[in-house]
Amino acid sequence: MQADDGSLAGGVALVAVPEPGLARSLGRVLAQLGLNTFVATPHDVQSAAQREKPRLAIIDLDSAVDGLALARQLRAEPATAAIPILGLTANSELPPGARAAGITDFVTKPIDRAVLATRIAFHLEPAPPTAESFESDRRLQRLEAAQALAGIGYWEWDAESNDVRLGPGTAAVLRLRDPLPTQLAELIDACVH
Repeated sequence: MQADDGSLAGGVALVAVPEPGLARSLGRVLAQLGLNTFVATPHDVQSAAQREKPRLAIIDLDSAVDGLALARQLRAEPATAAIPILGLTANSELPPGARAAGITDFVTKPIDRAVLATRIAFHLEPAPPTAESFESDRRLQRLEAAQALAGIGYWEWDAESNDVRLGPGTAAVLRLRDPLPTQLAELIDACVH
């Protein structure tokens, strides 16, 4: 999500590059985007991923450390299984097996800071709404309007958390007052006399 100032609304980026100068340079670009940088050593990538829960990872693919192995480690970790992983390389294309290892995109070295910032923003910004999402929203609005006219409502219960969510108009149908029930037992107590 992009904030009004052009930054991406916070979070941590995991940086796994062996060169301190490159790590500092990446940190400056990430800071401009509103992201905190956590520089991880190859041996610390998995524990850092668990601890920091990054939104993005940047891995040097040209160093003596196997960058593809680091990408596979991040993909295997639940906290980072779905995050974008940017590879840094001096080559004009990704090494063989990079996509299979989990590399999402790459930036060539020497790094153009504007290109890097654009790639990061591209991967972290939410996708624009599609015609399907607009149609789905429209259908939901029509359903809720029809339910209000018919004097019916609905509620959802999450069996794992025991949370209850009332649909629009359901509180009026059930003659519930604030505070509305948020747990199943509260809903039953409020509705069953």
